[in-house]
Amino acid sequence: MQAEIDDAFADVPESATEQTGHALTTFRSEKSLSEFAVHEYTLKAKDGYRPDDHQAALRDTYKARRDILGEFESSSPPVIAVRDALALATPSPLPVEDLELKNFEMVNDGPHTLDYTDYSDKAVTKGLIDASLRRILDGDYEVRGIDTVLSKRPVIQKQDFRLHERWNLSLSVTNAGVVYLSVDFRHKTISEYTLDKFDLDKLYRGLRVNVTYKQSGKGAFVDELMDKTVNESIDDMGNQSVVEYHEGAERIPDRVLKEIARADRRVVKVTKQGSHNTEYYPQRLLALQGHPQNVKAFAPRFNEATRGKTRLSAQRCLNRATTFVENLPPVIPLGGATLSFDATPVNGDDTWEMSRLFETDAHILQFAEEQTGDHPRRVKHNEVYEAPEEFSVCLVHPSAGPHAERWENLDQQLKDIGAGPEAVNRVQYDPFKTADEIYTDLLVDVPDDHEYSAACVILPKADFSMGESSASDIYHEMKKALRQRRVDSQMAHIDTLATSYALPNVALGLVAAAGGIPFTTEDAMPGETDLFIGIDVSHRYPRDTDERVHIAASTTSIYGDGTILGYTSAKPQTGEKVPPKELKNLTRQSIAGYKQEHGEYPDRIVIHRDGFMREDLDQVEEMLESMDINYDVVEIRKQSPARVLNLADGVAKIPDKGIAALNREENRAILATFGDPESQATSSNTGLPQPIQVERKAGDTDIKTLVVSQSPLEFSSN
Repeated sequence: MQAEIDDAFADVPESATEQTGHALTTFRSEKSLSEFAVHEYTLKAKDGYRPDDHQAALRDTYKARRDILGEFESSSPPVIAVRDALALATPSPLPVEDLELKNFEMVNDGPHTLDYTDYSDKAVTKGLIDASLRRILDGDYEVRGIDTVLSKRPVIQKQDFRLHERWNLSLSVTNAGVVYLSVDFRHKTISEYTLDKFDLDKLYRGLRVNVTYKQSGKGAFVDELMDKTVNESIDDMGNQSVVEYHEGAERIPDRVLKEIARADRRVVKVTKQGSHNTEYYPQRLLALQGHPQNVKAFAPRFNEATRGKTRLSAQRCLNRATTFVENLPPVIPLGGATLSFDATPVNGDDTWEMSRLFETDAHILQFAEEQTGDHPRRVKHNEVYEAPEEFSVCLVHPSAGPHAERWENLDQQLKDIGAGPEAVNRVQYDPFKTADEIYTDLLVDVPDDHEYSAACVILPKADFSMGESSASDIYHEMKKALRQRRVDSQMAHIDTLATSYALPNVALGLVAAAGGIPFTTEDAMPGETDLFIGIDVSHRYPRDTDERVHIAASTTSIYGDGTILGYTSAKPQTGEKVPPKELKNLTRQSIAGYKQEHGEYPDRIVIHRDGFMREDLDQVEEMLESMDINYDVVEIRKQSPARVLNLADGVAKIPDKGIAALNREENRAILATFGDPESQATSSNTGLPQPIQVERKAGDTDIKTLVVSQSPLEFSSN
């Protein structure tokens, strides 16, 4: 393998290798795909059936695809890609006259030659490769999806939890037909801890669960343990019982359904992740998610056994990714074309550029008196850029819990960073009270005529469940009370205070909340952008409402001169998306702040979305165009399809911070964000950092400039 890596470096232009010495766990096809034709089919609704909307039509399309594949169980299944709602494509013709689908008939639209410069054709090509890979991998691996390929045997198995090796695969196709396979090696925890084995006294709203026969899906949150049992009819299910519903769905073996019916346990109502749709299940069909919070709370022996096992060294990550590609068949058939991959990590070519955005010791942050640093925690050696003019702090903390000595030191911490407060007054609360009681008490303890500049709130543990309310509920009720008293607040869970950097981060947040400036990036902002706006959606699951609530927030605004400001909106929203009107208001608020400071509208702004940009931007775009403001829209995703590794000397090491892999054709990048470099993963306390993915969704600013702008935003959101 080492010889292959050395050969790859020799074949790449000198500028690519000398520039960074870094590579991606992404592998290029040995040659471009030749043109080939696919047979296309339309699903035509029959018997008066019509899908409700585009999403429903897409679900119907994937179900039809699954049903068609089921017809070929005894023979070689066809390779089928979904082009769009109610549209399928396959390299080989299907015997449509012999296929019986529940709601549709198949119409043969004839052959179509794929054009790799066409977005839709490119998506079909990726879908066909995806389907072929799944079929090839099935048997040697447990394939739950192209991004969830698991080892057959678990690494560790205890307390109804299993730890598996996992390969996340991602495909891209260039306009020239070159295929890239990205491999992100990691681990996945699988749970068989179903709720019928569960101490129901420990059941709480918001508990993360998976439907056992939908393990590859997003999962759900527990809503309530209903009074009705699995054999009683439920209005929302069309007056069917849960058992009757699953008999009709034919997804559960008859033997299991009979056992569920005999046990006659109470039904569990859940809310699906990513929506506010509710569903009903027997306890036996719901398993705890393998989420770290669940593992820590309900499987301590498994949690202890896996500690350190999932922290990867760079070399191990490279070895497992490269070996995976080497073990693929030499030729992957696609019908009218064939595909094979070179098992050498990409380190720069016509599509990917490995670029060093900053030198590893670059000091892009500006503190007081022209002092500089490479990370916000450098403020411990420097001082904040500008302390608040008035600074009186209200310290709100629980009456019970660990680490009290840390918040006792808050006054000194603020003095050490050049922002000593006039006073730090303490308010104590009882974490065992209800969130409503804590809210009421805080309104009394912080009177309307207070003189506080900001509040520091120490919350109960994140998984706190001993009291009447969850830590999440207490957080939001305290936020609400302090907003009513017109006090900006900085909050921290008590269990995070064990880390050495937690209190300095809280101190920086307090400085910003009180109107000071912790630091700026005035010498590092790229391009011609005047204003950067970061938008996020945070989540909570309060116990006193019927559905999960999402809070929309414009978390960060940064002026082109590097001044960092914060704007938030705590208006509750249902669903993952920020509604168009609210998104417009958030953007307008940031622009108004800019005009108030600079006396004019910005000429160009960049809107960053933390996660997938599913929002409808029409209202925002119309507003910006009416103001003659140019804009770019960028998605920032915390997980990327590939790892960035330092291969400068032929041995895989932790990547340098500030290294980016830039995909010129797709306007996206994989970025090792700037900051202190991690050490090689040699203990349970270190590990290979996960890069982020940055993708331009609208606008015309080049991706390299946009990625450089992400580094300051990463600082401000940490």
